[in-house]
Amino acid sequence: MKLFPTIEEVFSNPLPIYKTIFFPLVTIDLGEDMDKKEGKVHFISVLGDAYPYLIKDDERFEWDFIIFDWDGTHYQFDNSVINMEETAPLLEWYASIEEDYNKHKSEYLKNHSWEEARDSHLEKMRIKRRKISHDLYMYADMLLSYWITRDKYLETGLFIRDYGYYGLNDKVNKPVISLSKTGITNRSDELVGKVCGYNYLTYGEDEIKLSIDRKKQQIIQKFYWS
Repeated sequence: MKLFPTIEEVFSNPLPIYKTIFFPLVTIDLGEDMDKKEGKVHFISVLGDAYPYLIKDDERFEWDFIIFDWDGTHYQFDNSVINMEETAPLLEWYASIEEDYNKHKSEYLKNHSWEEARDSHLEKMRIKRRKISHDLYMYADMLLSYWITRDKYLETGLFIRDYGYYGLNDKVNKPVISLSKTGITNRSDELVGKVCGYNYLTYGEDEIKLSIDRKKQQIIQKFYWS
């Protein structure tokens, strides 16, 4: 099991746009972590859950599910169904947010008191982005929460979601990974398990349920919201 795998560990030949809409949360080794022989699957939070128009394929993607092709280790996705017109701003936003994050990373990862948080670089940038665009503001909040949670986990081994470092929640959480106890089946929905997306990033799914269709060599993720 690995938390926060890279986009390259999840997808075969990922396009640059992938990192702006797909956020890898957990990799499960089917042989080591479960009684399902060899192979790997990956729980992914998807930006388009709330914006299904970002991907033009309602048979493989909607607000409550997504289907990936699977070679046993990596995922593939039909690049032609990504709505490049709708996703065009994301690459620019991502690059800008990433540049700011890398430049001020120590500040972003610093533990702040409630008083310090009000004058933090993050809060100043939130105000600035909100004035530019509400969509940019929301996207940056989600992306930064993912990076902060990931990097603090890699640094400390503690799983504390995003703004826990800004006076809002200082408790140590759990990744909330529930794996199925069943072995390999011939069903089209062989359950692997469930993950709480919200624990990994702001605006994440309440639950991500992952299943395997071995005949079609596909991974099905279903999303649940409260």
